[in-house]
Amino acid sequence: MSPRAAAGAAILLCSLAPRVAADPASDLASALAQYPALSNLRSLVNQNPTLVNSIVGNSKNLTVLAPSNEAFSGYATAHDGQALGNATTEFITNTLSYHILAGGLRYDSISESGLGLTVPTLLTGELYNNRSAGPSLAAAFGPGANGQVVYVTKSSDGFLQIQASQEHVNLTALDKSWSGGVVQLVDK
Repeated sequence: MSPRAAAGAAILLCSLAPRVAADPASDLASALAQYPALSNLRSLVNQNPTLVNSIVGNSKNLTVLAPSNEAFSGYATAHDGQALGNATTEFITNTLSYHILAGGLRYDSISESGLGLTVPTLLTGELYNNRSAGPSLAAAFGPGANGQVVYVTKSSDGFLQIQASQEHVNLTALDKSWSGGVVQLVDK
């Protein structure tokens, strides 16, 4: 292989690898700004800073499952063209809360293929969640880990998938740090 071809292959491999940003962003919007595929979520966060702050608070160990622009388009298609940004504040709050996990989930924290991890979200309330954390979730994620749960698995080829309610969602590991935790990209 020529040096030029080898350099091209190295660049291609680097572009396919999960992105790990060493410098944490100061806030969620800044973390999202580095990824053009997350511009719709960034707009939603920028339009609702008080709402986002009320969900996140001063937490330092959260994971934001950041829906891609394609996920936003899929949502609009499934809801007769209704954009998520035009939904009620309560609906946006619940949706964002369900996309924030009570724990810093990085690619390496998901064990070998076949073994999954149950992770509580910040979505609480009797309408969405009728359980308490229980001793094992409280030990792993703290006593406040009382939200609806998702199940994260790693396949034998290293891809991550989240089972949330009836949905199966693919996760692209960004491992982007921000002041409240980490950001990962999801396709739904």
